[in-house]
Amino acid sequence: MTEARQGERRVFVERAGIISQQTFPGQQIVMRLHAPNCAAAANPGQFIHLRCSAELPMRRPYSIMRVSRSDGWLEILYRTVGRGSRLLSAQPAGRILNTLGPIGRGFNASGRQFPLLLGGGVGMPPILFLAQQLSRQPAVRPLALLASERGFPFCPHASDIAVEDFSDSVNLNHPWLESWGIAGRLCSRRRAKGFFQGNLTDMAARYLSQLSSSVRRQHAVFACGPESFLRKTSVMARRWRLHCQLCLEEFMACGVGGCAGCAVEATDSAGRKSMRRVCVDGPVFEAREIYPFESDVG
Repeated sequence: MTEARQGERRVFVERAGIISQQTFPGQQIVMRLHAPNCAAAANPGQFIHLRCSAELPMRRPYSIMRVSRSDGWLEILYRTVGRGSRLLSAQPAGRILNTLGPIGRGFNASGRQFPLLLGGGVGMPPILFLAQQLSRQPAVRPLALLASERGFPFCPHASDIAVEDFSDSVNLNHPWLESWGIAGRLCSRRRAKGFFQGNLTDMAARYLSQLSSSVRRQHAVFACGPESFLRKTSVMARRWRLHCQLCLEEFMACGVGGCAGCAVEATDSAGRKSMRRVCVDGPVFEAREIYPFESDVG
Protein backbone atom coordinates (compact mmCIF):
# COMPACT_ATOMS: atom_id res chain seq x y z
CA MET A 1 0.00 0.00 0.00
CA THR A 2 1.24 3.49 -0.84
CA GLU A 3 -0.29 6.85 -0.02
CA ALA A 4 -0.53 10.06 -2.01
CA ARG A 5 -2.25 13.37 -1.37
CA GLN A 6 -4.90 14.97 -3.54
CA GLY A 7 -4.94 18.51 -2.19
CA GLU A 8 -5.58 17.89 1.50
CA ARG A 9 -7.22 14.49 0.87
CA ARG A 10 -5.42 11.19 1.30
CA VAL A 11 -5.51 8.71 -1.57
CA PHE A 12 -4.26 5.14 -1.13
CA VAL A 13 -3.02 2.62 -3.64
CA GLU A 14 -4.18 -0.55 -1.95
CA ARG A 15 -4.34 -4.29 -2.60
CA ALA A 16 -8.02 -4.94 -1.97
CA GLY A 17 -9.30 -8.47 -1.43
CA ILE A 18 -12.74 -9.47 -2.69
CA ILE A 19 -14.87 -10.60 0.25
CA SER A 20 -18.08 -11.26 -1.66
CA GLN A 21 -20.16 -10.51 -4.75
CA GLN A 22 -23.95 -10.58 -4.55
CA THR A 23 -26.10 -10.48 -7.70
CA PHE A 24 -29.46 -8.69 -7.95
CA PRO A 25 -32.01 -8.12 -10.74
CA GLY A 26 -31.04 -5.93 -13.67
CA GLN A 27 -27.45 -7.27 -13.84
CA GLN A 28 -26.64 -5.38 -10.63
CA ILE A 29 -23.90 -6.63 -8.33
CA VAL A 30 -22.84 -5.53 -4.85
CA MET A 31 -19.14 -6.20 -4.23
CA ARG A 32 -17.52 -6.07 -0.81
CA LEU A 33 -13.77 -5.37 -0.71
CA HIS A 34 -11.32 -5.53 2.14
CA ALA A 35 -9.55 -2.16 1.77
CA PRO A 36 -8.97 -0.85 5.32
CA ASN A 37 -7.10 2.33 4.45
CA CYS A 38 -9.61 3.43 1.86
CA ALA A 39 -12.54 2.49 4.12
CA ALA A 40 -11.07 4.50 7.00
CA ALA A 41 -10.57 7.65 4.90
CA ALA A 42 -13.67 7.57 2.67
CA ASN A 43 -16.45 10.15 2.75
CA PRO A 44 -19.86 10.02 1.00
CA GLY A 45 -19.64 11.02 -2.65
CA GLN A 46 -16.09 9.79 -3.12
CA PHE A 47 -15.19 6.84 -5.31
CA ILE A 48 -12.53 4.21 -5.89
CA HIS A 49 -10.65 3.59 -9.13
CA LEU A 50 -10.46 -0.16 -9.51
CA ARG A 51 -8.47 -2.41 -11.79
CA CYS A 52 -11.13 -4.96 -12.72
CA SER A 53 -8.80 -7.62 -14.13
CA ALA A 54 -5.18 -8.23 -15.05
CA GLU A 55 -6.43 -8.25 -18.66
CA LEU A 56 -7.36 -4.56 -18.48
CA PRO A 57 -4.74 -1.83 -17.97
CA MET A 58 -7.33 0.93 -17.45
CA ARG A 59 -9.14 1.27 -14.13
CA ARG A 60 -12.88 1.81 -13.69
CA PRO A 61 -14.48 4.28 -11.22
CA TYR A 62 -17.07 3.04 -8.71
CA SER A 63 -18.86 5.09 -6.06
CA ILE A 64 -18.46 3.93 -2.49
CA MET A 65 -21.80 2.70 -1.14
CA ARG A 66 -21.11 1.59 2.44
CA VAL A 67 -18.09 1.14 4.70
CA SER A 68 -17.13 -0.58 7.91
CA ARG A 69 -14.19 1.35 9.29
CA SER A 70 -13.80 -1.12 12.17
CA ASP A 71 -13.73 -4.20 9.92
CA GLY A 72 -11.88 -2.51 7.06
CA TRP A 73 -14.29 -3.17 4.20
CA LEU A 74 -16.20 -1.08 1.69
CA GLU A 75 -18.93 -1.91 -0.81
CA ILE A 76 -19.63 -0.80 -4.37
CA LEU A 77 -22.58 -1.34 -6.71
CA TYR A 78 -22.10 -1.95 -10.42
CA ARG A 79 -23.97 -3.25 -13.45
CA THR A 80 -22.46 -5.64 -15.99
CA VAL A 81 -22.67 -3.49 -19.11
CA GLY A 82 -19.21 -3.77 -20.73
CA ARG A 83 -16.04 -5.80 -20.81
CA GLY A 84 -14.62 -4.31 -17.62
CA SER A 85 -17.68 -4.96 -15.49
CA ARG A 86 -18.11 -8.45 -16.97
CA LEU A 87 -14.52 -9.33 -16.07
CA LEU A 88 -15.06 -7.83 -12.62
CA SER A 89 -18.16 -9.95 -12.06
CA ALA A 90 -16.13 -13.10 -12.80
CA GLN A 91 -13.56 -12.41 -10.08
CA PRO A 92 -13.88 -14.90 -7.18
CA ALA A 93 -13.83 -14.21 -3.47
CA GLY A 94 -10.25 -13.94 -2.28
CA ARG A 95 -8.96 -12.39 -5.51
CA ILE A 96 -6.79 -9.29 -4.96
CA LEU A 97 -7.60 -6.17 -6.99
CA ASN A 98 -5.47 -3.06 -7.24
CA THR A 99 -7.48 -0.12 -5.89
CA LEU A 100 -6.89 3.64 -5.84
CA GLY A 101 -8.98 5.71 -3.46
CA PRO A 102 -10.84 7.36 -1.96
CA ILE A 103 -10.89 9.98 -4.71
CA GLY A 104 -12.78 13.23 -5.15
CA ARG A 105 -14.73 15.83 -3.24
CA GLY A 106 -17.75 14.42 -1.42
CA PHE A 107 -20.96 15.78 0.06
CA ASN A 108 -20.97 18.38 2.82
CA ALA A 109 -24.16 18.08 4.87
CA SER A 110 -22.82 19.96 7.88
CA GLY A 111 -25.46 22.11 9.57
CA ARG A 112 -28.36 20.68 7.54
CA GLN A 113 -31.11 19.50 9.89
CA PHE A 114 -33.41 18.01 7.24
CA PRO A 115 -31.33 16.49 4.41
CA LEU A 116 -33.42 15.18 1.53
CA LEU A 117 -31.39 12.37 -0.06
CA LEU A 118 -32.24 11.38 -3.65
CA GLY A 119 -30.64 8.41 -5.41
CA GLY A 120 -31.60 7.13 -8.85
CA GLY A 121 -30.36 3.83 -10.33
CA VAL A 122 -26.62 3.35 -9.94
CA GLY A 123 -26.67 6.81 -8.30
CA MET A 124 -27.90 5.18 -5.09
CA PRO A 125 -24.46 4.26 -3.60
CA PRO A 126 -23.22 7.75 -2.55
CA ILE A 127 -26.69 8.54 -1.19
CA LEU A 128 -26.71 5.39 0.94
CA PHE A 129 -23.19 6.17 2.18
CA LEU A 130 -24.33 9.68 3.13
CA ALA A 131 -27.32 8.19 4.95
CA GLN A 132 -24.99 5.86 6.85
CA GLN A 133 -22.90 8.84 7.95
CA LEU A 134 -25.93 10.93 8.94
CA SER A 135 -27.36 8.06 10.99
CA ARG A 136 -24.67 8.79 13.58
CA GLN A 137 -26.05 12.32 14.13
CA PRO A 138 -29.21 12.02 16.27
CA ALA A 139 -30.18 15.68 15.83
CA VAL A 140 -30.35 15.31 12.03
CA ARG A 141 -33.53 13.99 10.41
CA PRO A 142 -32.81 12.78 6.87
CA LEU A 143 -35.31 11.36 4.41
CA ALA A 144 -33.95 9.10 1.64
CA LEU A 145 -35.91 8.58 -1.58
CA LEU A 146 -34.58 5.92 -3.97
CA ALA A 147 -35.65 4.91 -7.47
CA SER A 148 -34.83 2.16 -9.93
CA GLU A 149 -36.40 0.90 -13.14
CA ARG A 150 -34.22 -2.23 -13.29
CA GLY A 151 -35.19 -3.66 -9.94
CA PHE A 152 -33.53 -2.72 -6.68
CA PRO A 153 -30.14 -4.14 -5.63
CA PHE A 154 -31.59 -5.16 -2.26
CA CYS A 155 -34.78 -6.70 -0.87
CA PRO A 156 -37.28 -3.87 -0.17
CA HIS A 157 -38.50 -3.80 3.40
CA ALA A 158 -41.93 -2.76 4.71
CA SER A 159 -41.00 0.23 6.85
CA ASP A 160 -41.77 0.75 10.51
CA ILE A 161 -40.66 4.40 10.23
CA ALA A 162 -43.52 6.73 9.40
CA VAL A 163 -43.28 9.36 6.68
CA GLU A 164 -46.41 11.43 7.19
CA ASP A 165 -46.37 13.07 3.79
CA PHE A 166 -46.87 9.77 1.93
CA SER A 167 -49.90 7.53 2.04
CA ASP A 168 -49.78 4.24 3.93
CA SER A 169 -49.71 2.39 0.60
CA VAL A 170 -46.22 3.82 -0.09
CA ASN A 171 -44.39 1.95 2.63
CA LEU A 172 -41.23 0.27 1.29
CA ASN A 173 -37.74 1.19 2.48
CA HIS A 174 -34.17 0.00 2.03
CA PRO A 175 -33.31 -2.47 4.83
CA TRP A 176 -30.07 -0.62 5.62
CA LEU A 177 -31.95 2.65 6.07
CA GLU A 178 -34.45 0.88 8.28
CA SER A 179 -31.66 -0.57 10.46
CA TRP A 180 -30.02 2.86 10.73
CA GLY A 181 -33.31 4.44 11.84
CA ILE A 182 -33.57 6.60 8.73
CA ALA A 183 -36.89 7.25 7.01
CA GLY A 184 -36.92 6.21 3.38
CA ARG A 185 -39.28 5.38 0.56
CA LEU A 186 -38.88 3.75 -2.86
CA CYS A 187 -40.38 4.70 -6.19
CA SER A 188 -40.76 3.06 -9.58
CA ARG A 189 -42.80 3.57 -12.70
CA ARG A 190 -43.56 -0.13 -12.60
CA ARG A 191 -46.92 -0.78 -10.98
CA ALA A 192 -46.03 -2.66 -7.82
CA LYS A 193 -47.42 -2.61 -4.32
CA GLY A 194 -45.62 -0.43 -1.78
CA PHE A 195 -43.81 1.84 -4.27
CA PHE A 196 -44.52 5.45 -5.17
CA GLN A 197 -45.77 5.36 -8.76
CA GLY A 198 -43.79 7.89 -10.78
CA ASN A 199 -40.28 9.25 -11.10
CA LEU A 200 -37.96 10.39 -8.35
CA THR A 201 -38.28 14.14 -8.87
CA ASP A 202 -42.08 13.78 -8.82
CA MET A 203 -41.80 11.95 -5.52
CA ALA A 204 -39.47 14.57 -4.02
CA ALA A 205 -41.67 17.44 -5.25
CA ARG A 206 -44.75 15.76 -3.76
CA TYR A 207 -43.01 15.53 -0.39
CA LEU A 208 -41.72 19.13 -0.43
CA SER A 209 -45.03 20.62 -1.60
CA GLN A 210 -46.86 19.23 1.43
CA LEU A 211 -44.49 20.78 3.98
CA SER A 212 -45.11 24.11 5.67
CA SER A 213 -42.88 26.86 4.27
CA SER A 214 -41.01 27.17 7.58
CA VAL A 215 -40.14 23.45 7.67
CA ARG A 216 -39.37 23.31 3.94
CA ARG A 217 -36.80 26.10 4.28
CA GLN A 218 -34.82 23.89 6.68
CA HIS A 219 -34.35 21.20 4.02
CA ALA A 220 -31.35 20.72 1.73
CA VAL A 221 -31.15 18.39 -1.27
CA PHE A 222 -28.37 15.86 -1.96
CA ALA A 223 -28.71 13.86 -5.16
CA CYS A 224 -26.97 11.43 -7.48
CA GLY A 225 -28.21 9.83 -10.67
CA PRO A 226 -28.44 10.30 -14.44
CA GLU A 227 -27.86 13.75 -15.94
CA SER A 228 -31.51 14.32 -16.84
CA PHE A 229 -32.53 13.55 -13.26
CA LEU A 230 -29.89 15.90 -11.82
CA ARG A 231 -31.04 18.71 -14.09
CA LYS A 232 -34.66 18.27 -12.95
CA THR A 233 -33.53 18.09 -9.33
CA SER A 234 -31.67 21.38 -9.72
CA VAL A 235 -34.81 23.06 -11.11
CA MET A 236 -36.90 21.62 -8.27
CA ALA A 237 -34.47 22.82 -5.59
CA ARG A 238 -34.32 26.29 -7.15
CA ARG A 239 -38.13 26.46 -7.15
CA TRP A 240 -38.17 25.96 -3.38
CA ARG A 241 -34.95 28.00 -2.84
CA LEU A 242 -33.20 25.02 -1.27
CA HIS A 243 -29.48 24.37 -0.98
CA CYS A 244 -28.65 21.55 -3.41
CA GLN A 245 -25.56 19.40 -4.00
CA LEU A 246 -25.24 17.02 -6.94
CA CYS A 247 -22.94 14.04 -7.37
CA LEU A 248 -22.15 13.75 -11.08
CA GLU A 249 -21.70 10.58 -13.09
CA GLU A 250 -19.04 10.85 -15.81
CA PHE A 251 -16.72 8.57 -17.76
CA MET A 252 -13.23 8.74 -16.27
CA ALA A 253 -9.94 7.48 -17.69
CA CYS A 254 -7.23 8.37 -15.19
CA GLY A 255 -9.42 9.24 -12.18
CA VAL A 256 -6.81 11.63 -10.75
CA GLY A 257 -7.27 14.76 -12.88
CA GLY A 258 -4.46 14.18 -15.35
CA CYS A 259 -6.38 13.46 -18.55
CA ALA A 260 -9.26 15.96 -18.02
CA GLY A 261 -11.53 13.61 -19.98
CA CYS A 262 -14.30 14.01 -17.40
CA ALA A 263 -14.33 17.83 -17.45
CA VAL A 264 -17.65 19.69 -17.33
CA GLU A 265 -18.46 23.38 -17.63
CA ALA A 266 -19.12 25.11 -14.31
CA THR A 267 -20.16 28.67 -13.46
CA ASP A 268 -19.07 30.53 -10.32
CA SER A 269 -21.13 33.09 -8.38
CA ALA A 270 -19.71 35.93 -10.53
CA GLY A 271 -20.82 34.25 -13.74
CA ARG A 272 -17.33 33.15 -14.78
CA LYS A 273 -17.26 29.86 -16.64
CA SER A 274 -14.49 27.27 -16.41
CA MET A 275 -13.95 23.58 -17.03
CA ARG A 276 -13.92 21.47 -13.88
CA ARG A 277 -12.68 17.89 -13.60
CA VAL A 278 -15.39 15.69 -12.13
CA CYS A 279 -12.89 13.21 -10.67
CA VAL A 280 -10.98 15.66 -8.46
CA ASP A 281 -12.92 18.96 -8.45
CA GLY A 282 -16.05 16.86 -7.85
CA PRO A 283 -17.80 14.55 -8.24
CA VAL A 284 -19.98 16.62 -5.88
CA PHE A 285 -20.79 20.17 -6.98
CA GLU A 286 -23.24 22.84 -5.93
CA ALA A 287 -26.25 22.60 -8.26
CA ARG A 288 -25.93 26.27 -9.25
CA GLU A 289 -22.38 25.61 -10.50
CA ILE A 290 -23.52 23.02 -13.04
CA TYR A 291 -27.01 24.30 -13.86
CA PRO A 292 -26.83 28.09 -13.33
CA PHE A 293 -29.72 30.53 -13.74
CA GLU A 294 -29.38 34.27 -14.35
CA SER A 295 -30.53 35.04 -10.82
CA ASP A 296 -27.77 32.81 -9.39
CA VAL A 297 -24.85 34.89 -10.75
CA GLY A 298 -23.62 38.44 -10.68
